[in-house]
Amino acid sequence: MMEEETRLISLNINGLNSPIKRKQILMRWAKQKVEIRCLQEVHIKEQFRKCLEYPKLGSLFTALVDQKQRGIAVYIKEGIKAVEKYVDPIDTNGRVLILELEI
Repeated sequence: MMEEETRLISLNINGLNSPIKRKQILMRWAKQKVEIRCLQEVHIKEQFRKCLEYPKLGSLFTALVDQKQRGIAVYIKEGIKAVEKYVDPIDTNGRVLILELEI
């Protein structure tokens, strides 16, 4: 019996505020066979988290701030159990997010 590989991709995106850039990146990622996708420096305010939702990429987990800077987003493909374990409540930089995955 052969085990499946789990693929992870991480990208420092330097901002996803532009709807055109956001659509291009998310659509391109949806075509790739990757189970875990991490975006750094999304520069999306917490109040606009919905802009990052893209069901084809799986479940969305974020650590965002109330400024148009910093922030991370992680997409976990359906079929992988993921639980958010920790988001630092005093992290005003949107840089700390701990997930527990069952692969």
